[in-house]
Amino acid sequence: MLSGTSRERLQNGLNVLVHEVHTAPLVSVWCWYRVGSGDETPGRTGASHWVEHMNFKGTRNIPRE
Repeated sequence: MLSGTSRERLQNGLNVLVHEVHTAPLVSVWCWYRVGSGDETPGRTGASHWVEHMNFKGTRNIPRE
């Protein structure tokens, strides 16, 4: 882990890492999911690909933009 990075593990198992860089007035959020097509069972294929696309589509309350 990079120096200056803090890590918190939530009760649901989600790991949250925070690394502050003060070179620009912005926030960047990255998400990694340790799941994919290799974790799908026969008859349930395509779900991870669908979820990936839904992350970029937006919703009625949270527009894509």
